[in-house]
Amino acid sequence: MATAVTSSSAGVTTKASSSTANFIRGQEPVPSLLNHYRGHKGPITSLCFHPNLQTLFSSSCDGYIMCWNYRKETRALRFEGHCGPVNEVNLSRYGDLMLSASDDGTARVWVPIINGQYISVKAHNGAVRTACFNPVDSTIFATGGNDKTVKLWAVQAAKMKSGVTKFKSHDFIRSYRSHKNWIQSVRFSPDGNLLCSASDDKTVKIFDIREKGECIASLNCDLGSPLYAEFNPCGSSYIGVASSQNAFLMYDVRERKLIQSYVNLFNGPVTSFTFHPSGDFAVCVSEETKIKILDLIEGRPIFTLYGPRKGIGATAFNANGNLFATGGKDEEVLIWEPTLLPYESAKDDEEQTEKENIGGSNVDSSSSTTTSEEKSSKSATNSKSKVDQTPAIVKSNSKNVSLDSLSRTSSATSTTPSSASSTS
Repeated sequence: MATAVTSSSAGVTTKASSSTANFIRGQEPVPSLLNHYRGHKGPITSLCFHPNLQTLFSSSCDGYIMCWNYRKETRALRFEGHCGPVNEVNLSRYGDLMLSASDDGTARVWVPIINGQYISVKAHNGAVRTACFNPVDSTIFATGGNDKTVKLWAVQAAKMKSGVTKFKSHDFIRSYRSHKNWIQSVRFSPDGNLLCSASDDKTVKIFDIREKGECIASLNCDLGSPLYAEFNPCGSSYIGVASSQNAFLMYDVRERKLIQSYVNLFNGPVTSFTFHPSGDFAVCVSEETKIKILDLIEGRPIFTLYGPRKGIGATAFNANGNLFATGGKDEEVLIWEPTLLPYESAKDDEEQTEKENIGGSNVDSSSSTTTSEEKSSKSATNSKSKVDQTPAIVKSNSKNVSLDSLSRTSSATSTTPSSASSTS
């Protein structure tokens, strides 16, 4: 059942625009807090932005999923149906379907609107800890649970002439039984062909869903158990891992080796992370009240944000990377404006600036030659791979930003509740 509920939100006067037109890479403005929302009555377990709309979905140990509109003041939508904590929420490629995983042993596929249908799948023997859609083919989704298995499913839905989406069927495809302990996360590669799973057995397994066999690669995590693993958005060659021993790790899948290790980011486990859509940055969160933003090209932390009142367990970027969200034990959803400049955008801006400078001034042949050599040097530098540009082990300081230094609006807004039902 979907219900519109009373929620509270407080906007924060942002210090920086989301536009990056005038930014210089390495000198980006301090990230700003855009909004925060209250409505859950338990720790927040996961976050997911809608790919097209200005909405954010959150799951919680209170057994509910909430949908927040972060651009206008409106009532939050609450999805009810699970009989236990909801461990993850995920949206399909176009946002027309929503997937959830719960301790009640089921995964549910929803039409994320008021009066939208849903189907419930008895996915595992025990809690379902994680679930996600294939980013290319939204009829396929994966789940992982406490029964140590990863499962692949297919769901068929059709849009009727009335515009209402109805489910036709759901089918089990196959199980992967390579792990020896609980599954913490499952994620597809950007092309939808590979699936990675992180487990308490201290391994990350990679499966080719086009084949029926077992895993095609296994990454051993020496720095504790992997709490979350995800493919880098730039392709299927790199996987990021959040470690229980206070580290964020980057692996080369082809070489099956560790290529980056960001250690001592916090005083406890890195509970989760999210990649910027460009793949150039990562936001890491932990049981502390700190957020770390990493520059994966330069290989260093660039910002430390303070704000949440308790430990953070979830984070997510939106589709274009101009916003990210965090949530955790304080039961609040925070939306941030990071003002990050991806590497390719910075390169284009530098080249455009050079062209304008050359076109707007008189230069002799010697200076022209020098400029050409500089551009060639920059081009050669830019063509290096991410592996070549980043060190293996990173321990560096970053800019610290306190939430108290950001100006809040004086009052919160609230809405009156109304209800609507959902059919199954």
